[in-house]
Amino acid sequence: MNSKILLFTAVLTGTALTLAAVQADTVYRWMDKHGQVHYSQTPPPGARTRVKAVHINAPPPDAVMLQQIHSLEKFAKAYRKTHRQQAAKAEKQAEKQAREQQHCAAARTRLRRYLAAHPALPQVTTNAMGYYPYNDALIKARQRAEKRTQRICNDN
Repeated sequence: MNSKILLFTAVLTGTALTLAAVQADTVYRWMDKHGQVHYSQTPPPGARTRVKAVHINAPPPDAVMLQQIHSLEKFAKAYRKTHRQQAAKAEKQAEKQAREQQHCAAARTRLRRYLAAHPALPQVTTNAMGYYPYNDALIKARQRAEKRTQRICNDN
């Protein structure tokens, strides 16, 4: 929030300095028939009276103010850069998470299809002699599929 206020102040100050330079314009001074003096940026209507152009130059900007404006502009530039980097990082993270979810869903689908194709395979361990009592290759394939799905989906 404070950075937004600083940025707004920098923009406002820069605009004020620009407008001060633009306003260094010709000012007309004239006296009407009643003796009253008038000042205007446009000549008097009719211009029958004596008109004197007064040139007003805006004073040069204060060096301290210019330094503050420069530092605020530098801060705003750095803030915008950091904000863009954070947004890009968040977008990449969201894309990565979406890809991981897609891979997990695909792995779970493959495992469900494999288990549906081989419904009679029980989850078994080796017997006392170190052999699988059922078809060794199918059981190992099932275990590999389950481990792969757990690894892809980061299951415990």
